[in-house]
Amino acid sequence: MSTPAFDPTHVTGYGTTGQVTAMKMNEAATSHSLGLTYNTDSKRFTVLGSSYLSKEALEKIFAKKNYDGWQPQVLDETDSFGNRVVRLADVISSTEEPYRTAANTLGLTPMEKEDIATESEILNRNAELIKRIKHRLQEQQE
Repeated sequence: MSTPAFDPTHVTGYGTTGQVTAMKMNEAATSHSLGLTYNTDSKRFTVLGSSYLSKEALEKIFAKKNYDGWQPQVLDETDSFGNRVVRLADVISSTEEPYRTAANTLGLTPMEKEDIATESEILNRNAELIKRIKHRLQEQQE
């Protein structure tokens, strides 16, 4: 039984840049005879045929591509067949680094760190959205 072709347009929740990242991840995976699936509920990818790969080896495969906005983060999780699970992480910007540093310094659990990273990503994206809205309003008033 063959796996259906990966369709990056089904990757939701990350915008167009997330779909571009998914496409690049799929290119990296298929160049090593691996497959890629996306779970719209968990917002995570499964790398089919990756059960024999270490986390580090899969990270190296994905690192061969350049990513903007979102990048693959190989998790310490596998599916029931031992295939590696990957999520998209925001490419770290200088404004987010203090949040991550503080999380590490405070000795937070991985889930708490992920929550802080997610919160900071949301705040930064909202700030950027507000800037764009203000800019468009100024353009309309001129």
